[in-house]
Amino acid sequence: RRQRQMCIRDRRETFLSEISRIDFSFFNRAEHSKRIRSCDISPLDIFTSHMAEQRREELEAAGLAAIGEGRIAAVLLCGGQGTRLGFVHSKGMYDIGLTRPLSIFELHFSYMLGVAKRAGTWFPIFIMTSEINDSEIREFLAAHDYFGYNGEFVHFYVQNMVPSTDLDGKILMGGRASLAMSPDGNGGWFSSLVSAGLLDFVKTSGVEWFNVV
Repeated sequence: RRQRQMCIRDRRETFLSEISRIDFSFFNRAEHSKRIRSCDISPLDIFTSHMAEQRREELEAAGLAAIGEGRIAAVLLCGGQGTRLGFVHSKGMYDIGLTRPLSIFELHFSYMLGVAKRAGTWFPIFIMTSEINDSEIREFLAAHDYFGYNGEFVHFYVQNMVPSTDLDGKILMGGRASLAMSPDGNGGWFSSLVSAGLLDFVKTSGVEWFNVV
């Protein structure tokens, strides 16, 4: 009986701890957005690839200068798995090579390595993982020596988890003493970065712009 009481107490403490970590303002914002009336939507001015091509030299010079001044960082969103590809690991580990093995991670890192060489400096790379694949991604990239990129400039963080709800906004239970939690998606990349305690680093390092992939 005593052991059963201890088990119940442990489950309760775990459950209360889980609830205490929830940002309930998220639900308030969602409820507020439902009450906002629809508004007229008009086309926005757009910057096409054709326009960019006409100003290629000017824009590349501005971008490389900003990287050289430490104002640019890259963010790779890697929280998901490759299940829709029939792949049980992170999508970044998926082999897309035709004539040789080539993971999606290698493709991105090769491109960023090329940009760093042109800018003459390394720039920070933030990699958002999930609770499911964080350790696997860290081990994979470390084992491949970040495909030539300077590992001191690679920073990992885990995306936030939020409670799952029904259509009426009621939080769903995942078990008798646990909530049904889900990753908050790509839209939460910045709030997850803040939760991971990386915002101070971003500010002190002078980063002003993120290129999110």
